[in-house]
Amino acid sequence: MPFSIGFLNEPPSYPYDDPATPEARGVLILGEAKEYFGSSLYQWSKKEYETQWRHAIRALLDGNDRAALITEYVGPQAATHLEWWPMYVVGNSVSFKIISSSELRTKKERRFPSGRLPFPR
Repeated sequence: MPFSIGFLNEPPSYPYDDPATPEARGVLILGEAKEYFGSSLYQWSKKEYETQWRHAIRALLDGNDRAALITEYVGPQAATHLEWWPMYVVGNSVSFKIISSSELRTKKERRFPSGRLPFPR
C-alpha cells in the first residue's frame, strides 16, 4: 500500500490575506486515499515540517509504537491551529488518524479512509 507525505509543487497561498502568514499545501497519501492539508509557514518552514515527519517515521522504524506527523503548527500563542496525524503500530500495520485542535474542543473527529498501512517490523 503506498504511503507518502509531502508538499505540492505550488507557490504559497495567503488564506488570511496577511503576508506574514503564508501557507503551503501538502498531501498525505495512504493507499488510494489522499488527504490534502495546509501547513502554516508562520512558525515552521517546509523544511522543519519535513524534518519532523522524518523523525516521526524514524521513531516507528526504531521500535516506538506511536508517533505523530504534524501538518500544521502556528506556535504556542495560537494553539487553536494545530493539526496532526497520530500513528499507532498495531501488529504488522500502522493506524493513522487525523486530529486538529478545533476538533478536540468540540469532541468531533474526522476519520481517514483506509487508515492502516502494512508495517515491516
